[in-house]
Amino acid sequence: MAVITRLTHSAVESILENYEVGRLIRLTPVAQGIENTNYFVQTSTSPDKNEVPSEFVLTVIEDDRLDQREIMFQTLEACTDYGLPVARFVRTKEGNSLSTFRDKAIMLSVRLSGRNVTAPASEQCRAIGRFLSRMHHATDDLDAERFSYVRDAEWIQGTATTVIGHLSPGDRLLLQTAVQAVCAMLSRKDVQSLPQGVIHGDLFRDNALFNQFGLTGVVDFHHAAYGFRIYDVAVAVNDWCRSGDALDQRRTIALLQAYNQIRPFESEEYWFFDSFLLYAALAFWLSRLSIAVQENLPDGQPVREPQEMKRLVQQHLSRPYRLHELALAS
Repeated sequence: MAVITRLTHSAVESILENYEVGRLIRLTPVAQGIENTNYFVQTSTSPDKNEVPSEFVLTVIEDDRLDQREIMFQTLEACTDYGLPVARFVRTKEGNSLSTFRDKAIMLSVRLSGRNVTAPASEQCRAIGRFLSRMHHATDDLDAERFSYVRDAEWIQGTATTVIGHLSPGDRLLLQTAVQAVCAMLSRKDVQSLPQGVIHGDLFRDNALFNQFGLTGVVDFHHAAYGFRIYDVAVAVNDWCRSGDALDQRRTIALLQAYNQIRPFESEEYWFFDSFLLYAALAFWLSRLSIAVQENLPDGQPVREPQEMKRLVQQHLSRPYRLHELALAS
């Protein structure tokens, strides 16, 4: 279970005293999640037993990236104002975005309806493409350049140095090859001039909710930052459009067409799309490796298998996915 900080019923009652959400009825730990602790919370503001409870997600933010929280809340507010299906966060009685418990930051947000998708269809991939492009539009006016995406070339090289001694000779060679290719790409002036703005940075299948009518919500903006928009698209494509260790052509084109209809790609983004697919796969392979190789992890700390991202890195190196403008014309 992905619960790092365990909260009792009475502890959550104490936390909720900071909010105008009523009394606690039910508390349920959430099994999903990798970096933070989440609980589903039901509350009531009336003694009437027939009242429908209000539902929230209580998040214990386990990292200490204080500088990144500001852009997360700015992004959520911008998306809410734009009418996008994101989880609205609840302010405390004092008007703060966060409260604290045992020196850890607490975020309370409205729980969205819907379920995660395990086997996406083309229409669901289109919905993700539409959401990303609309999110990029919604955040255009945010002053976000100081919140640079943390997984840049320096982070890639540093993390690779940390984990490489734990790998087999074959995986070491693969990692070195991928790191060299991605860092060389990121050092290019024409790449640095590609469109940038606020990105979600983690739009995997477990961060989107659907019902029978379509997309009901996108969650987990803890990786929101200022970065390449084509990277944000590549992260989503690598997860939503993957079939085995390769990309499914139909779903990939569906997602990209939907995005392109709202924010058309620049020509240079087509040229470097295969490199950003590799970049995205490498970033998540390194992220997972950096946790998997650690000793004395906290109790309850989930460890996500790095191998699927390693295989995706291999695929993008051996068979780059070439994208042409004409593929998205229809």
